[in-house]
Amino acid sequence: MKRFDFSVILIVLLAGLLFSFPVFSQNTDFTKENFPTQKKELQKAIKNIKKGDALLDMDIKGAYAQALDYYLQANNFNHNNAWLNLKIGICYVKSFYKNLSLPFLQNSYTLDSTISNALFLYLGEAYQYNSSFDKALKYYKQYRATLAPQELQDESEWIDKRIKECESGKILTENPNVSTITNLSDKVNSMWDDYCTVVNGDETVLAFTSRRKNTTGGKINSYDLMYYEDIYFTYKSKTGAWGFPENPGKPLNGATNDATVDISPDGNIITVYKNQGGQDVICESQKTDNVWSKPIKLSKQINSKRFHQPSATYSKDRKTIYFVSDKKGGYGGSDIYISHLNDDGSWSEAKNIGNVVNTPYAEDAPCLFDDSTLYFSSRGHNSIGGFDIFVAKIRPNGEWTAPVNLGLPLNSAGDDMYLILAQSGDGYFSSDRQNGFGGMDIYHAKFNLKVEDLLANVSPVFMWGYLQDGSTGEGVKADIKVNNTTDNKLVYKSQTDSVGQFALSLPSMKNFQMNVHPVDCQTKDIKIVTETGTVYTSTYDPKNNPTVPPIVISGVVTDEATGTPFQFPIEIIDIKESTVAARAIPDANGAFSVTLPSATSYRFNMTASGCAHKAITVLQPDNFTDNMIEGVNVRLENIYFDFDQAFIRPDAIEILNRHSDLFNSYPKWKVLVTGHTDNMGSETYNVFLSKKRAKTVADYLVSRGVKRSRIKYEGRGFSKPSVENTTEEGRQLNRRCEFQFTR
Repeated sequence: MKRFDFSVILIVLLAGLLFSFPVFSQNTDFTKENFPTQKKELQKAIKNIKKGDALLDMDIKGAYAQALDYYLQANNFNHNNAWLNLKIGICYVKSFYKNLSLPFLQNSYTLDSTISNALFLYLGEAYQYNSSFDKALKYYKQYRATLAPQELQDESEWIDKRIKECESGKILTENPNVSTITNLSDKVNSMWDDYCTVVNGDETVLAFTSRRKNTTGGKINSYDLMYYEDIYFTYKSKTGAWGFPENPGKPLNGATNDATVDISPDGNIITVYKNQGGQDVICESQKTDNVWSKPIKLSKQINSKRFHQPSATYSKDRKTIYFVSDKKGGYGGSDIYISHLNDDGSWSEAKNIGNVVNTPYAEDAPCLFDDSTLYFSSRGHNSIGGFDIFVAKIRPNGEWTAPVNLGLPLNSAGDDMYLILAQSGDGYFSSDRQNGFGGMDIYHAKFNLKVEDLLANVSPVFMWGYLQDGSTGEGVKADIKVNNTTDNKLVYKSQTDSVGQFALSLPSMKNFQMNVHPVDCQTKDIKIVTETGTVYTSTYDPKNNPTVPPIVISGVVTDEATGTPFQFPIEIIDIKESTVAARAIPDANGAFSVTLPSATSYRFNMTASGCAHKAITVLQPDNFTDNMIEGVNVRLENIYFDFDQAFIRPDAIEILNRHSDLFNSYPKWKVLVTGHTDNMGSETYNVFLSKKRAKTVADYLVSRGVKRSRIKYEGRGFSKPSVENTTEEGRQLNRRCEFQFTR
């Protein structure tokens, strides 16, 4: 079976403690004393918990997902049990929707923080997944402090590794790399795991592995209680969109696990993983007249009996193969090996590529680009959580450069794997990061940073730009385009958001041309400013590091429609130094230029006047609910959800935090949370989804200290739209939760 290394050590103490129901005064236990008039409901809840416990005890991904169904039913009966909230949190951490774990773990902590030291461990995992590395460090260290001497000896290595991951995460968060990440959409991705993408030379054919419901075998694998793997194909249309995936059936797919490994540039040779006769083997299949041949197993030099060979990549001439195996003699976990094709058509004895690349932890998913650059995934090196994607280059003498983490935003605190680079240089990879459609999703990555720059270990420049009206402070609508003039490449094209902001990262040590085109500005009565140019702060040296050349940004600010220049003042702030680096006023042609130190972060404040403001969605009347409470009108802001999702988006966190602080300030107020959907799908399903959204919000408010007894929630499906469901923008405004005071 082609599987990820999802294993997380199951704490021994959980076996004895987690599945019992001790009595704590701070929470409500499932006892007849607490529910004297609900005996049948209580018995049903206890049965559901026992069913969930049996699945939880199996410690496999599919079982955690199944256990959630039982636990959530019990939780609907009694929200205030610390043990049950902990179990739900564990199941979310270890199944498909890690982002939903935190509210339940926080609620467990609120109900009884002494319930088990395992609570600290899983809070650490949940905060790490949410990239809240400081909070994760706090709970990991708290967990380590509770361990007895023998427990500490047994667990210190992997706890220290988690701590190291969080420390790496903090560093990499401060220096994000240059890439644009896009989910391949719910047309390609499913609520199950989708991963291991391979793509042909012209990027018109994309094959991947999925564990979705309609696999050829159509059965559940008893190993992990998930659907067997199948290979799927999707094809790019003339408009550049990927179509709905197609299952090619036999002979590529069979009754058990079948997965993608590699595909030739012409798309006529596919390398696949199959489980044959109980062995995990790599095979090849050729396409003739649009028909795939029966996959043939590669030689024993690559496929070792009793061991797992899940991934491989070829050189351009297909005479060298790098593959992954967990066979004996490696450095730990699974390692990357190399083999060469002999003149007689046989493969040479495989050799481990060494401990510069391989670590005591698992390596997987190699991708060889231009025969010299190896991309791969690893749990080792300076990973920030789960698998991260790294790059290393082989020198002419056969030695490897030290692997470099590709950094954020490509990597996350989740699992990031199976990066494959097309001939264009664009990448496709899989990740179970936040805001996906469930489990592993497939993403497209556009890189604007050369490998040589990465290996030189020079961080990029990160820039926040703000174009705002000087009188009102409102965001100004503008198109932004940035070209790398050193490499003659477009690196950024976008539009300012609702507050006039745009954000990008740029390779250090380069020259750039920035074009800023405000929309709908008043061009009459433009005053020509004669004192133009860039003035640096006297104590600020734009060439402060002679070994790292500075970055030069030349810009032009002109009207989008007419090309009329604007002399909008610009203030550049060095964020790390907390100082104004320079002030610039464009000349009569709207042009300016600034030289800045590389490898740091800046804020560009551009002050406009007389321009159209960017529409701010959250200020529309439909996005608030008016409440009269104790003679005062209180406007509560709605929060919004992604299509067919019930998890809380990052943009809603600040709103919910603000609302929870308000509710905690007025403990007599009672709140009704109503969930809503767009009109896509059946009425029955949308009522279910809307209630799930409302419950997620209620759970989050409780995790912030609002008493459960003060909150009610209900789902109204698509019966109460705030706007018409005729456009995607309208449907987005209808995927919401509203707040109303009931007293």
